Amino acid sequence: MGPSGWLVRDTFSLKELEGLPLRGVALGDLDGDGDLDVLAAIGTPTLGGGSSLADRVLLNNGSGNFSDSGQRLGETNSTSVALGDVDSDGDLDALVGTQNGAAVWINRGGAQGEKTGVFVSSGQKIAGSQTTAVFLQDLNGDGNLDALIAGVEQADIWWNDGHGIFKRSDQHLGYSNRHGLAVGDLSGDGHADIFAGTLEEDYTVWLNQGRGTFQAGNQR
Repeated sequence: MGPSGWLVRDTFSLKELEGLPLRGVALGDLDGDGDLDVLAAIGTPTLGGGSSLADRVLLNNGSGNFSDSGQRLGETNSTSVALGDVDSDGDLDALVGTQNGAAVWINRGGAQGEKTGVFVSSGQKIAGSQTTAVFLQDLNGDGNLDALIAGVEQADIWWNDGHGIFKRSDQHLGYSNRHGLAVGDLSGDGHADIFAGTLEEDYTVWLNQGRGTFQAGNQR
């Protein structure tokens, strides 16, 4: 055990994901039992080609032991995943980045009145190019989780109507093709801002003006 506040590396195998090309993972209480489950984004194997593999939902028994729920979400060659309640019914839904934009998966608990932790496609395809990262965040202050879809050299904002239906905004944020993107309140005004760092140690900050309009701030 390390000093207080230090992280100590420990590893164990999840046999349910062994051999799969894992491209992203998100933790959240998917089935409403109070513990953290796993939604794993699965892509095409790096070598050997082959068809893309479906995403997996692994359920936690409360002691850190995971079991495969048996769900196979799409065949989209996934690249990333974010969890959040996009349809405002109290359970976690999923936004999955793909090679052609993103897909929305709706949790059938809550307002749907079915089993919590079972996902179905929303039917909406968020069009775009190869997605490198996805974020769910209230970007315009209306209480709904909007989508930030990050591509290789540009991120696009999609507004959520509160029912999980997304509409593309006219804002496009450009950056280096070797970057890292993050979302958070950087200016302390209660609004989510966007940060992009690059390999060359440069960065750009887009400051949220309060209603989801972003203005480039610090650039270095």
